[in-house]
Amino acid sequence: MKIEEHVKNIRESLEEIEEAIELGLERRQRSLGFHVSVCATEIVEVMLHKLGLLSEERILKHTDFSSIRKAKETLHFDFPEKDKIINLLVEIEKRRNILCYGKRRKKDELEDYLNLFNELKNIVEKEGVLDEV
Repeated sequence: MKIEEHVKNIRESLEEIEEAIELGLERRQRSLGFHVSVCATEIVEVMLHKLGLLSEERILKHTDFSSIRKAKETLHFDFPEKDKIINLLVEIEKRRNILCYGKRRKKDELEDYLNLFNELKNIVEKEGVLDEV
């Protein structure tokens, strides 16, 4: 997928995340779970495209980060902050299904999930990936 398409998708997810914050995380738990997961994956994918480490034909999926082992197999090359990024993606994916398909969670758990995403976003922003968003 072209970077421009990723940027559109990232914008959409960021809007949905912002709406969840505005309306109250507890009211939008599922939206938060879905959009944080997909947006995290897409911003890392854009970073890897821009670094020339991943071709535009290669698409990352949130399920690529269901475990550390699977994530390291998927991202078998080196890049800045690799271990930290993988750990964040795996933790986001682990919590995604709980938020999307599980019982309602407390606000502090939802805020913690959002903090994981913001930490990942801050790392990726250092690479200039989100300049277009």
